[in-house]
Amino acid sequence: MSDSLARFLQEIIAQKFKENIDLTPEKAEFQNVLAKVVNALAAHVVSKLEPAFNTMVDVAQSSLEVVGDQSKYVLTIKSILTETAGQYLKWLTQPRYRYFCDVLVGVLIPRLYSTVLRARRYTETTSQQVLLDMMALKEALVRLPAETNERKAKAFGKLVTREMDRVEGVLKTLASPLESIVPTYVALVPNGSEADFSRLLDMKGVRYPDSSDLVDRYLATTNKKRAELSVAAGVAEGVAAVSSLFSNLTLPGNLVSAPFSTIRARLPGTRPTN
Repeated sequence: MSDSLARFLQEIIAQKFKENIDLTPEKAEFQNVLAKVVNALAAHVVSKLEPAFNTMVDVAQSSLEVVGDQSKYVLTIKSILTETAGQYLKWLTQPRYRYFCDVLVGVLIPRLYSTVLRARRYTETTSQQVLLDMMALKEALVRLPAETNERKAKAFGKLVTREMDRVEGVLKTLASPLESIVPTYVALVPNGSEADFSRLLDMKGVRYPDSSDLVDRYLATTNKKRAELSVAAGVAEGVAAVSSLFSNLTLPGNLVSAPFSTIRARLPGTRPTN
């Protein structure tokens, strides 16, 4: 139940009954139904893009020799998004349409990511072409809400960019030369795994023993990075503990300028030195 409908019902109910009526459960159920409807609308849009996703895989696996303009499947996706978005904008209020855009991004971009991984083989050229296509789609998605509020428009743009970073990171890794593929993957896909990295090597056509050497380098790099982060976290924790100790310590006036040995003797848990 919407707020306006709830207010209308409250107004027409006899005064003596108003205090005994609570429409909160109905309002919550209305919002739940609305969320299901918006999720269904987003899923419907993505289902209409299935032929374009199949074409995207064909492009990735093609023998393309030169990177060109955005692929035809990108134009198809943008056309469907524009058409359906225009319809839904007429049906939904601006806040609910914005909610639809948020949901659509959360459904569509993971679908793009899984489609990137469907291709069995990439060349440097096809990786760059699909990367160009994804950048074009990102620009189209950013404009989807038709948001006039600058702050809200920036927030939506950050959402799209954050979700697309994973897709672009994988494609940039596939497009990179072997000598730089490990640092590229580590930098652009920070939450990657050994299994995912091995899969990308296979998609890039890297075979044993080169693939084994690169996986070893990847593991060595990530293990070193984790160790450095662990040390940094330990240092930060120690600094925080010391800062907390001294922030709660009040020195008597005669100790403010006293030697450290004298102050140390007064600290909790310390013993006087000989």
